Amino acid sequence: MPGQVATLAAFRDTLVAGGKIAIFVPAFESIWTSLDDHVGHLRRYTIASLGEKLVAAGFEVESMKYCDSLGFVLAYLYKFIGGASGGPSGTSLKMFDRIVFPVSLAVDKATSRLFGKNVLALARRP
Repeated sequence: MPGQVATLAAFRDTLVAGGKIAIFVPAFESIWTSLDDHVGHLRRYTIASLGEKLVAAGFEVESMKYCDSLGFVLAYLYKFIGGASGGPSGTSLKMFDRIVFPVSLAVDKATSRLFGKNVLALARRP
């Protein structure tokens, strides 16, 4: 079993039958930036790629969606205008959390099947 699938299978084995897991991971390699390096991301996923791994690990996927659509757009912009350090300022994080993210939650209702900065998956052990 490849590493990611083996790790998911190990999580599955800790659950009782019918037990559930929520997974929240970064989405889309196309928006990889120095910020990903800074925070220690190793990869980004799509709904399809994460779903395949969950099924291969023996989970039944209950739902999957993209989250933070505006964060996706901002990450794409950051890719071209961001700094090499990968570290956002405290002020920009506060603005994002207080202003952008709440708006993004509303926009996600229309875009959650198409794109977002992250993937949220809910799955269960059969």
